[in-house]
Amino acid sequence: AFDRGIDVAEISPDQLNFNVLSSESEKGIILKLAEWPRIVDFAARAHEPHRLVFFLYDFAADLHSFRHEGKLNSELRVLSEKQSTMIARLVLIRTSQAIISSGLKILGVTPLTKM
Repeated sequence: AFDRGIDVAEISPDQLNFNVLSSESEKGIILKLAEWPRIVDFAARAHEPHRLVFFLYDFAADLHSFRHEGKLNSELRVLSEKQSTMIARLVLIRTSQAIISSGLKILGVTPLTKM
């Protein structure tokens, strides 16, 4: 997104409009993001770290499906012609990245920064 002049870290709340995220995969990712604090709390209280692993695995699969849908349907691509849609999707991806990174850190795994 840098080539389009967008730095996700500099996006102000008034630029965000999550109402433009209407596909089933986008809604699913948002719901998964909302589950994260509860999953961490439950796994910690129950001493069941495998719950984090299962969550992260399912969440990564959901993200993969979301990206794949964008390859099949240009209207679902993250880098969209519509600025508000692109910003919302970029924030969704960056938030997802932060969740996966924090989950791996909780599990003691150092996330890769590139392949």
